[in-house]
Amino acid sequence: MSRTIGKILGTAAVATGLAVLPSAASAAEGPISGASYRGCTTASGTYGWELTNAARDLYRTWGSVRLTNYPAKCPSGFTGAVLQRSTTHTTDNSWNYYASVGRGQSYTFSLDDTDVRGVRFRLCNVHSGGVVDGCGRVQ
Repeated sequence: MSRTIGKILGTAAVATGLAVLPSAASAAEGPISGASYRGCTTASGTYGWELTNAARDLYRTWGSVRLTNYPAKCPSGFTGAVLQRSTTHTTDNSWNYYASVGRGQSYTFSLDDTDVRGVRFRLCNVHSGGVVDGCGRVQ
């Protein structure tokens, strides 16, 4: 990953939130938020990180995120939403499943993890047949 954990999800206007660069001697925590296309599903919560291995650029993370689906804002064929996290062990900018909600649901998920780097999140709509699209940054 070319981005450091301090650039968690950039500073796109999709959902202005966290844009703090951590230092080797400190931890940081702040609000995060975002939405999939048309605000069909939203994410909000708190995310924190602390450098645990400077030589390998690894971090411990904590926090929680609440995903809430608004069916009236969703495109036809919508069946759910998925929160995805960037993979930290590849260089192809892949995304992995992290959490999901169904139509009309709302749940809170933990963001606790260890030995991570370059973490980014996005929230996507899922349609019939498992088609994933309409992704927006969670930052």
